[in-house]
Order: sequence, then structure tokens, then C-alpha cells
Amino acid sequence: MSSSSPSSNEPSLEVIRETLRSFDVESGPSSAAGRLDLSMDDGTGIATLCINSPARKNAWSGKMMAQFSDVLTVLEGWEEVSDRNFF
Repeated sequence: MSSSSPSSNEPSLEVIRETLRSFDVESGPSSAAGRLDLSMDDGTGIATLCINSPARKNAWSGKMMAQFSDVLTVLEGWEEVSDRNFF
């Protein structure tokens, strides 16, 4: 019988994030690994997330997957949000 709760042998979310970040080697400010740019407007309660990885045609890197998890954590705690819908 399978259980929906993670076993004690599974890595934590933070360990997974750090592992994903370690896959990308940055080579200065214009890294080919790309990045996610989050802007939040407290006046409207609207957040915009921009995928910024032109060298890889906006393909996601391990670093970007870890950043996305971080962005979701930030947005979950954002008090000024107008709605929690993603488009």
C-alpha cells in the first residue's frame, strides 16, 4: 500500500532546490543559465514573472526551476495580491 506522505529517505525541498541550482554554472552577469524576473505592483496587486533566458530560447535551467519555487514562496506571502490566479 502506498502512502501520500513523503518517506524519511526523500530529500527536502531545500535540498532539491540547492541541487537544481548546482547544475548551472554562471559565467558573469549574462549567464546562459537564465533567470526569472519577478515584479510585483502593490498598487494593483498584480505580479509579473518574466522568463529571461534568451541564449537558450527561454528553456528552463535547473537554477530557474529553483528560482520558480522561490518565487512561488514569495507570492504566497504577498499581502497586496489581488487574486491568486496564474495566466
